[in-house]
Amino acid sequence: PRIGDVNGETSVNVYPNPANDVLNINFYAESEAPCTLQLVDALGRSVLMKNVAATIGKNELTLDVNHFEKGIYILQFSMADKTERIRIVIEK
Repeated sequence: PRIGDVNGETSVNVYPNPANDVLNINFYAESEAPCTLQLVDALGRSVLMKNVAATIGKNELTLDVNHFEKGIYILQFSMADKTERIRIVIEK
């Protein structure tokens, strides 16, 4: 199962993509749980690691990506035993 499965559909939403200054992440959690966000660059280097606590229902996070180099990244979002990997483009 994927994070935030609602009737078989994932409810993780990342926008804007491509991003310039900020990246918004919205997701649904069925229970309170710790979450880990990791941003990995094209060379496989972790450039950001953030731990957050999800609450039941809709959760909204904002990441400042203004200081990252232009390029393609992978946002790895983990909660409980589920992980989502989302391709992110940062433009300047």
